[in-house]
Amino acid sequence: MGAVIGDREISGFRRGYYELLSQLFMEAPKEPLIEVLGRDLEGRIEAAQNLNPSLAKGWQAIGSYLSEHRVDPARLCEALAEEHTLLFISPWEPVVFPYESYYMERELFGPSLAEVRGFLRRAGLETREGFTEPEDHIACELEIMGQLIARQEVAQEPLEEERWLHLQGEFLRTHLLPWTFLLCDELEKREKVIFYKGIAKLTRGVMELERELMAGWGPAVPPRQPARERVTRWKGPTFGPPEIEGTGEEGSKNT
Repeated sequence: MGAVIGDREISGFRRGYYELLSQLFMEAPKEPLIEVLGRDLEGRIEAAQNLNPSLAKGWQAIGSYLSEHRVDPARLCEALAEEHTLLFISPWEPVVFPYESYYMERELFGPSLAEVRGFLRRAGLETREGFTEPEDHIACELEIMGQLIARQEVAQEPLEEERWLHLQGEFLRTHLLPWTFLLCDELEKREKVIFYKGIAKLTRGVMELERELMAGWGPAVPPRQPARERVTRWKGPTFGPPEIEGTGEEGSKNT
């Protein structure tokens, strides 16, 4: 299967997953979205098994969680909100940082964020109103891919549609693929996480499918390696007070 010009079934499938995952990473699902997630799960799992094992495992995990908590919808919403807070916001637990800059440079608001903003300007896109996170947040990057696909779908000419497909391939390989699998790894390792382990598997499956689907679209992109430790960048000469011999700890003992 590959992205084909004029094939709205494939583009709708792709856009739907990007928009869903963006919502789930931005905030915990509330009752209307929970209802959508629980609809025809058997059919979704069966369809996913024909496409990608990770995708199928994701829907199975989500289905199991929802079936166990469906008795009390209000409590289910609370439990999902608590898990999202525990993962991404909690002041008591080590949180997951769902930002490209964190994985690629081991710092927040790093060069990756500037590169995403530059891509948005070049493509003529903006993040959806209401997004308060930096543009390299996983929810924002997934939303950007959804927007690129939506622009492809309304293109009037094949050349215009090609342009949007090439931008999708570029953004996917430059920004999402280098770090999203690492984010999924981290989510799946968290002991207190149940629902979002399923979302991590779902995300992994989508990225695996997209890597194959978009292989022929976009310019060649140099491989990007995530940073193992914080990257130290030279910021120019420093002009602090010089260290004077004999004023340190050893020097003070001799006085």
